Amino acid sequence: MMKKQKKSIRYLKVKKRPKYPKNFERDYYRVLRAVVRRLKSATNNNIPMLTYSLRQDDDDSTVTDAFVQAILVELLKSMTIEDAISELELILAGVLSVVDANVISAFAEAVSVDVFLNDSALLDTVKAEWKAQQGRLVDSIVNTYIEKLQIIVSNAVQRGTAMSEVKEEIKVLLNTTYKRAKFIARNEVGNLNGIITMRRQVDCGIGVYQWSSSQDERVRPSHAEMDGKYFYWNSDKVGEINGIKVYPSPKYHPCMDYNCRCVALPVIDLEQWNMTTAVPMGRVNVKKSKELS
Repeated sequence: MMKKQKKSIRYLKVKKRPKYPKNFERDYYRVLRAVVRRLKSATNNNIPMLTYSLRQDDDDSTVTDAFVQAILVELLKSMTIEDAISELELILAGVLSVVDANVISAFAEAVSVDVFLNDSALLDTVKAEWKAQQGRLVDSIVNTYIEKLQIIVSNAVQRGTAMSEVKEEIKVLLNTTYKRAKFIARNEVGNLNGIITMRRQVDCGIGVYQWSSSQDERVRPSHAEMDGKYFYWNSDKVGEINGIKVYPSPKYHPCMDYNCRCVALPVIDLEQWNMTTAVPMGRVNVKKSKELS
């Protein structure tokens, strides 16, 4: 009698939810908040000059230019944009460390082995592009504030607005700038987390993931619909794994859409696992309980 051949296990699922780099989102906001605080301080320190100019009924453009230039000069004395960008680069390293820990944990759960992760050229490109983007974002915080401040002051001169009203408008502008800084921090760290997660998983030979939402009232309907389903990282075709449907790559992967808190649970393909990038530090022990089914 012929012996039955053992079923070959190829795809392993991971249930442990990856950690989100929340601490680094707070650190990012702290950096941008410091920039806004310096803008606020520089603005308040030059309010007396603006008050005097408005009383003198000076020319619109003269008052506006003098006020804005005084703020920019004081801002540059108290900080440099390069300092803020340098701090944001440290946040990049922090987010990468969280993603790496998630990937290492996934392999430990599925195949009972620690792995050492090597960087790829594509990952280096991702990091370089993100660093370049941060300079533009910090500049945009300052430039957008200055542009709107110019409009407030120009309108005040033309209309003869009371100084108390001008101060109130500036206060509203500062609050709006703080909110924008917080949104940028959440969006940038979330997006970075999503992009590096994709890059790390793909570099390790992981081509499929399971979408996992936060499963609360804040999840948008379209993402709730994706919860529990399987998707390709890089494919526009429908596929199948062990009888389970795998959907084409969505427009935005987990964390890559604004305010998205969803995560990608990796499906480890034992035939495609890239051991050059994810180097096993011991014996691989496949857990049958992790088989995708």
